[in-house]
Order: sequence, then structure tokens, then C-alpha cells
Amino acid sequence: MTNSFYSIDLTKPWASDTPAWTRHAPGPALWRSSICSSADGSRIVAFANGGGSGGGGGGGNSGTGVNDSSTATDSNISVYSTAKDAWHPVAGTLSPHHLTEVRCVTSVNDDRVYVAGGLADSQAMTMDVFSFESESLSTVDMPTLGMMAGRVSYAGVWLNIRSSILFFGGYTNKGFMPSSMIEYSPKDSNWKDELQNTPGGPTSLVDHCMAADDKGTKVFIYGGRSQWDGPAQGAFYIYDVGLQTWTQGPSIGRRLYASCAAVGDYFLLFGGTEDPFTNTPADMGKETLPVHIFKVSTNTWVNDYVPGGSSSGSSGRNGGSSSSGGMPGQNEDDSGIRISTNVGLIVGAIGAGIILLGAMITVYFYLRSKDKRRIKHQQLQESRRPSFASTSMVTLGRNDTSSAMEKGNGFA
Repeated sequence: MTNSFYSIDLTKPWASDTPAWTRHAPGPALWRSSICSSADGSRIVAFANGGGSGGGGGGGNSGTGVNDSSTATDSNISVYSTAKDAWHPVAGTLSPHHLTEVRCVTSVNDDRVYVAGGLADSQAMTMDVFSFESESLSTVDMPTLGMMAGRVSYAGVWLNIRSSILFFGGYTNKGFMPSSMIEYSPKDSNWKDELQNTPGGPTSLVDHCMAADDKGTKVFIYGGRSQWDGPAQGAFYIYDVGLQTWTQGPSIGRRLYASCAAVGDYFLLFGGTEDPFTNTPADMGKETLPVHIFKVSTNTWVNDYVPGGSSSGSSGRNGGSSSSGGMPGQNEDDSGIRISTNVGLIVGAIGAGIILLGAMITVYFYLRSKDKRRIKHQQLQESRRPSFASTSMVTLGRNDTSSAMEKGNGFA
């Protein structure tokens, strides 16, 4: 169980082997948990898998996942405030069947976090929904057959263009590993599996990472394994949501329990492990993996992340070279809709266990992009809290009281 909390500024350039981490207030002690941000990026919710999480501010009890300083030991939900740089426990707990290997996804339309699946009870046909506004839980019904009931170790993303959540992969308590895309629309509570897996894509995966681009037109899937107890894989798949077609990108190596995000013209991959069966505690410090940067427009892995400009000719890792970068202040989709990176959209709500700095860590990326319905709310939030980076990557993991990492200056 771990409880350190870090962020990295995505509005500034950095190299893949020297990302500039900033340390924040320690959170609840978690292991392979799931965390999601609010639509405006002002708050983050963490769900502990298999036990109470408690609140931040003190050392975590690695045996129970309950923070020693918390008074809400019956809760497995904690919320972080960027304005206060502090965590607090939330009353209530996820449904019992949602306590194991589940992932959360934020809907930017209603600012709610959806937690589907769960291995403990495959007959529980409900999905937990967390409201940032009231900091409370509710449930919605799930279909009785297929879809997400009883599924764990899956991944999911928010699709802006469709205003829906897309799930892929995972397995059930019967060992079944679905291979189709499952889509859920929060607006009408509609489930469907019309986005079927087509030739060229993964047949089944667990413990993979998944991210969607700013507009929700492309979905990236990396790593994972094709059997629940199998070895890590290094396959890289890109799914075109509109065409419902797959292409395969170049691999950067095997990866399990990694985390990822799509930011402008970049796909970012970091953390995880190459072989889960060799991760003894003594080896964890050796398992630190660099952040890998994939440039979508050139189909190459590059050395430098450069927001809103060229990558200065840095060489691609697959023999190519990268050109002008793709994370400007605004992007334009095929319909002419301009998407700004300055307010409101979450594009990568996947938490996953990773190995970083010799510790088990959970990571969450979020990209703030244009959402006209939230501009007034965002302006109000900005007036109440210090300014921080408009695009950030947040990690939650191990608290090392003797860490050599220096205290940063917040998100910006």
C-alpha cells in the first residue's frame, strides 16, 4: 500500500528520461486503485480497491489501506482539493462487488464518476456513480447479460465526440475475457456493444492502459496481457472511433499495469512493469521505467515532449524524426469545432498500478479542454484557487519519508 502523490506539468517541455515531477500532500494508502478528476480539474477522487482508504495527511497503514489519521475508517473514498493541496475522506463506500480491480471514468457532461464491473458478485447488476457536487454515491442499473457485470481489470475512457464512456478488455469470475468495445451513454443510461472489435485489433486484454484523444475520435491501447495470469505484452493499438477500425503502432517494449494519456499530438506512456512475476520488493527500485512519448502525426516514439510547438528535430526512436507538435492552445476537429486546452475536458481517466521511483503508484492523467457549458463554472473555480497548469498528469502512490525528491511549487 502506498500514498505519495505527484504531478507533472504538461504545459512545459521535458525529456522522456527527465520528467519534472512535483510532490503534493500524501493521499490515502492505495494499491492498484482507481482515481478520477472532476470536470474542471479542481478535485480528484480516489477509490481504494478491497478496503477503506481514509483521508490524506498522514502515513498509511499498509496492511489495511486505511490512513491512520482518518476518522472515517468505514470509507474507501477520498477526495483531493487542488486549492488546498489536501485530501479528506468521504462518507460511504463502494458497493462490495466494486472493491476489486475496477476502474473509474469521469463524464464531463454531468461531472460524475462511473465505476462499473467488480469481481466479488457477478450478479450485482448495478454501477456505482460518484457525484463531485454532493460527494455522494448512487447506482444505475447495468444489463443483466454481458456488458460490464462481473468484469475486472478492464480499461475505460471518456469520448468527447460521442458524450459516452468506452470500455475494453478485462475478465470475469468465470474466466471469460470479452473482446468487444462496450459503450455507455450517461445521458440516457444506454448500454451497447455496437463498437465491435474488428480485424487488426486486440482479441482480449487485461491490465492494459487506454487513453482517448482530445476530441474522442481516437483511442489508444497499450500493453496488458492476453491471459489473466500471462506475461506482459508490448502491442500498441490505435482505434478510430468513427471508422471503427484498428491500426497497430510501433512497440516500445512490454508493459503491464502501465498508465497513459493522449495529449494533443502525443500519446504518453509510463510506469508499469515488464514482468509481474519478478517484482519482488528488492527489485522494485530497479523497475523504474522512463516516460515514453509517442508522436501520433509521425507514428514514432520520440525523446522530447514539446507542448504547442515543434519538437526541435529530436530523433524518433524508430528511426524517424518528429516534426511540429500537436498540443496547441486550440485544436480543430473535422467539423470545424475548436477545442481549447484551457478549460474543462478530461481525457484519460484511467488509474493503474505502476512501478515508479521504486514504489507502487497509481497514475491519472487529465487534460483540460474546451467545454462551453463549464466556462462559467471554471471561471468561478479559478477565482477561488491558485492558478495551476492547464494540462497536468497526476500520480498517487507510495509515501517515502526519506525521499530525495524535492518539494515542488504546486501544479504550475
